[in-house]
Amino acid sequence: MRHSILWPVLMTLVGATATAHADQRLPIAVMELSGQGVDEAAASALTTEVSNTLSQLRVFRVITREDIKRMLQLEQTKQQCTGSVDAACMAEIGGALGVDFLIYGSVAKIANTYSLSLVLLDISKAEAANRANKKIADVGSLLDETGTATKLLMQPLLADKKGFLVLDMREAGAKVTIDGRLIGVSPLPGRVELPMGAHEVLIEKEGFLTWAKTVDVPPNQAAVEPVSLVPSQAFIDDYVSGARSTRTAAWITAGSGAALIATAVVLRLVADARFDDLSNKNYITTQASICAEQNPGFAGGEFCPTSEGYANDVLGSVRSIETMDSLALGAVITGGASAIVSAVLFAIGEDPGRYEAYGDTRVAATVGQNGGALTFSF
Repeated sequence: MRHSILWPVLMTLVGATATAHADQRLPIAVMELSGQGVDEAAASALTTEVSNTLSQLRVFRVITREDIKRMLQLEQTKQQCTGSVDAACMAEIGGALGVDFLIYGSVAKIANTYSLSLVLLDISKAEAANRANKKIADVGSLLDETGTATKLLMQPLLADKKGFLVLDMREAGAKVTIDGRLIGVSPLPGRVELPMGAHEVLIEKEGFLTWAKTVDVPPNQAAVEPVSLVPSQAFIDDYVSGARSTRTAAWITAGSGAALIATAVVLRLVADARFDDLSNKNYITTQASICAEQNPGFAGGEFCPTSEGYANDVLGSVRSIETMDSLALGAVITGGASAIVSAVLFAIGEDPGRYEAYGDTRVAATVGQNGGALTFSF
C-alpha cells in the first residue's frame, strides 16, 4: 500500500535531478532529523548543520529535506516516513532522488542531556553503511558536536581521499589510537596517512590524563595537531623527586671533579716550586747520566738527588715531590672522570621544572572580620 502512495509521487523527482548528473560530486540526501523532547526549530537547526558540514567537505552534492519539500511538497511521504523511521522507506526516497546515500536520524533530550543519532543509508542495499551517536550535556556545543558526528558518519565515503596527520608532541612512550586502532607509541615516525575527514584521536600514557580529540584531516594535505599531555599530581611528584636527585648528583660530581682538578693543579704547583728550589740549590738533577753515576740503585722518576743533595739529606724531599706528582696525576684522572659523569647526568637527566606549570596551585584569600582572618587554600 505504501508503494502505491510513494512511487508515483517520488518518480517525478527523477526529471528534477537528471540535470545534476554532470556534477562529479557524490549526491547525498539529508532528511529532517526527528525530534524527541526537542522543538521543531532545534531539530531543523541541527539538520541544517548536518547539511552545511557536508557542503564544507566539498566532495558531496547535498540534497536537503527543504529541497525536497520545495520540489514536491511531500506531505504523503512525511506521513509515511516519520515517527518510526525504517530503512526501506528511506531507501525508496533515496532511489527516487537518484542518490546513492541518504542521511537520517534523530535528536532527543533526556533531562539535561541531548542524544544525537545519525544513520548513513546505502540506498542500493537499503541498510546502514555507518552510524554516529553523540551524548551532549552542554547545549552550547550542540552544533559543534553535530558537525563532528556528521564528519565521523562520512568516513566510509571518504576512505579513498587521503590526507595526513602530524601529532606534535614532546612526550615519549604514549600510546596513540586513531578511530579505535592502535597506531603506535610516541614519538611517531613522520606523518600518519588517513582518509580525509574527521578522526577520533586518543593518546594515553601512564601517569597522564588521557588526551582525546576529533581531528579533521584535509585531502592531500597534512594536518598538524599540537598535543600537550597533562600529568597527574602523583606523576609530577615522582618526576620532580627523581629529576632533582639526578640533577643533585650531577652538581655533586661536577663540584667533585672541579675540586679534584683544582687540587691536582695546587699539588703540581707546589711540587714544581719545591723542585725549582732544590734544583737551584743543586740538590737534585734531571740529567740521566748524573743520576746513573751518583745513584746506581736509585729507582726515581724524572729527577734524582745529587751528591750535594745526599749531603743535605734531600732524599725525603725527592720522594715527597714524586708522591705529589703521582697524587696530582691521580686527582686529574679522577676529576676528569667525575666531570664526564656529571656531563652525562646533566645530559640524560630531566629538567625538574618541566611540569611546573601543571603542579598544585594554591590561592590564599584573607577575609577580615572584627580583627579576625579566614584563609582559604585550594
